[in-house]
Amino acid sequence: MPMRKLGQFLRNRFFPRPDTVLIAEPDQTLGRLECRALSPEYQIVQAFSGEEAVRIAARHETQLDLLLTEVRLPHMDGWELSELLKLDYPDLKVVYLSSFVDAAVKAHTRPSKVIVLEKNRFSPGRLRRAVHETLESRKHSRMACLISAARWLSLRRWPPSLSAGEPPLSLLDIRVGTPVIDHPVAAHEHAREGEEGRHQS
Repeated sequence: MPMRKLGQFLRNRFFPRPDTVLIAEPDQTLGRLECRALSPEYQIVQAFSGEEAVRIAARHETQLDLLLTEVRLPHMDGWELSELLKLDYPDLKVVYLSSFVDAAVKAHTRPSKVIVLEKNRFSPGRLRRAVHETLESRKHSRMACLISAARWLSLRRWPPSLSAGEPPLSLLDIRVGTPVIDHPVAAHEHAREGEEGRHQS
């Protein structure tokens, strides 16, 4: 739906809000560290299990932009949680935390980022960098959607070229600050008015 995506992009562009990160972390100590690392830049919603994260998402009290979750959670895996949440938030991005990465983890978490936690060590910088890069990739995708929507609108709004020799019009042909006379349609009308004026004189 190009119009819906265009409207969403424009709202976020001119009325920006902090990105919201849902942290699904059963370890309360680690959860506090993650919250402390991300809260200066992002709005944080915390859940201490996969089931609680699903309940929070189902309430739709806020837009969720990114899920930060352990690869292995009690009663479900992190990728199972992400698939459930994407039913309501299809554009949700995910960053996984894991103490190891094997073939199964790689297969289920691709193409999301996986931060490998070293034993007894937590790196706030690595976490912030991973979240920032993941959210930036989403913004680039939104820009691609905007360009696609603009092209879609241009094909339906502007009339076809006046002759076979003219290139098709597009939204990009209308430049801010350019006189209207430079537009092929207006130029044609102007030329016709000039011819009529010469005949009358």
